[in-house]
Amino acid sequence: MGRVTGTWDGTKDDAHQLTEYTYDTLLKGQPTSSTRYVGGKAGRRIRRPSPSTTASAAPSQTS
Repeated sequence: MGRVTGTWDGTKDDAHQLTEYTYDTLLKGQPTSSTRYVGGKAGRRIRRPSPSTTASAAPSQTS
């Protein structure tokens, strides 16, 4: 599908991975989450849900 699944700093291995993107786990064809790595996969991990999945999981407001 040509989707970006991650980015690396130079060598494409776990030690050099900067980001990882996940798709289709909640809604087919939609991004699910992104993860940013500081120090590669073994380092610090910052995970964010996709805005589309956050909005769909939030209760809708009614008047």
